[in-house]
Amino acid sequence: MVEGLARDATVPQLWVQRALVSQQQGRFGEALDALRQAELLTPELPEVQLNLAYALDVEGNRLVAVKHYRTFLSLTEGQKAYHATRKKVLDHISRLIKT
Repeated sequence: MVEGLARDATVPQLWVQRALVSQQQGRFGEALDALRQAELLTPELPEVQLNLAYALDVEGNRLVAVKHYRTFLSLTEGQKAYHATRKKVLDHISRLIKT
């Protein structure tokens, strides 16, 4: 992944993968940096919006996280591949709004 980014830093999926590794290691600030790079390249990529929302949520920035969760929902509306994830996101948003 690092080599891939060194060769071509314009591939948003590589930035998302880098962010996922950082998230798994609990380094959410690094994940956000990578996801912001991916968002600059392809803001309409659902995985970018979903992972931005998650990292922001964990960091305690719920208001901006909800914005990205809603963007994810908008981008994936009517797409069967995202059905289960959309349900989880909708449930999560409703819990965030209540608190």
